[in-house]
Amino acid sequence: MNIVVGGGSDATRKSMNWVFLFMANYLEMQQKIRDEIEDVIGLEEIPTLKHKADCHYTSAFIAEVLRFRPINPMGALHKTTVDSQVAEFLIPKDTIVAFSLYNYMQDKDIWGDPELFRPERFLDSQGKFISNPNSFYVPFSAGRRSCPGDKFALTVMFCLLSRFIQKTHGKTIRLENGPGSVDLMGDPKTSFTWIPYEFKIKLSTD
Repeated sequence: MNIVVGGGSDATRKSMNWVFLFMANYLEMQQKIRDEIEDVIGLEEIPTLKHKADCHYTSAFIAEVLRFRPINPMGALHKTTVDSQVAEFLIPKDTIVAFSLYNYMQDKDIWGDPELFRPERFLDSQGKFISNPNSFYVPFSAGRRSCPGDKFALTVMFCLLSRFIQKTHGKTIRLENGPGSVDLMGDPKTSFTWIPYEFKIKLSTD
């Protein structure tokens, strides 16, 4: 249980930095999120999983954040339990294996324009959220031993974002020096953690 809660809460904390950065950088997207949350949930009701199922654009935005800047670009480490053959490569038993999740989610053959931040790639023709558009969407690693805190993290991210939007009704989250003023590549402290460079945001009424 400690692992699940720790994994989910740590991913949430770091991912929310990206969420706020991208909302402040793409003001039209932020307004779409605000409009949807205020229309579906209102300003007073506490966000729930039921609301999440009806907030398609907000869910798509969060999914695109996780695709575009995965917190753990190399995913969770795995270890072979037997000698394994992958194509022409022999992987001996007890070998540590890491997957480049970032490469999965930046493959042009799969995503078409992976370098663009575009939440609409997670919406169908009816505007409904697609949680798993393909097998290359792996923000929480892949395989049977992927991150056990993924659903917890996604739920908390939605609820935190929705509640923040409710409590900042009539305001706009802005970067201190305007859109484009912060490097969106972020700061990969290690190969296993990817966070934004330090940035400041403000709430404005204009």
